[in-house]
Amino acid sequence: AGPVALTTGATFEAIGAYVAKTPDLVKSVGNVYQFRLKSPDSAWVLDLKNGGGNVKAGTVDKADCTLDLSDADWLD
Repeated sequence: AGPVALTTGATFEAIGAYVAKTPDLVKSVGNVYQFRLKSPDSAWVLDLKNGGGNVKAGTVDKADCTLDLSDADWLD
């Protein structure tokens, strides 16, 4: 079998798993990040401020930092 293709969803899932294991990271960062990806379009929130940290698909009303980039650039 060949290499497993990396997907955007898998990268955010891995970030979420890491955040869940490192609660001190949430306390030290204290920001909400919005990722808006294109081609294909998707949106993700990395919340390192509210509720102990989480990663989810979708958008948030108030982000401390918003990143707009292509899906290909994110995966690179």
